[in-house]
Amino acid sequence: MLKWEDLTELEQLAVDYSDLHKDVYGVRPRHTTGWEVQSYKEAIAELGKALEIQMEQDKKFQAEAIAAFEELARSYGGIETAKRWQHQAYNTDGDDEYLCYHLGLPYGYFKKVEQHA
Repeated sequence: MLKWEDLTELEQLAVDYSDLHKDVYGVRPRHTTGWEVQSYKEAIAELGKALEIQMEQDKKFQAEAIAAFEELARSYGGIETAKRWQHQAYNTDGDDEYLCYHLGLPYGYFKKVEQHA
């Protein structure tokens, strides 16, 4: 098995680029045959910018999801009732983290809400 330090700079950049591309777009990149060190460095810098934009969008979407859930909780008369109904609707078997996924809430949201209650 190869160790990281045994890889060339080009190979290390290829691995970094592939991992970052998957983080940003959800799939491994294709068509990188023949790329040189500078090509990878430039592409990694562009992916870094795309990741920052994506992270900002995720924060916005999560804030919107929190506002929507809190409105739902108010209409149901409380968070526990809203959670119970949403668990049933999404068939999450009472798994709060899985419910967060379905609702677009940040993971750990319900634990934080319970701590502040």
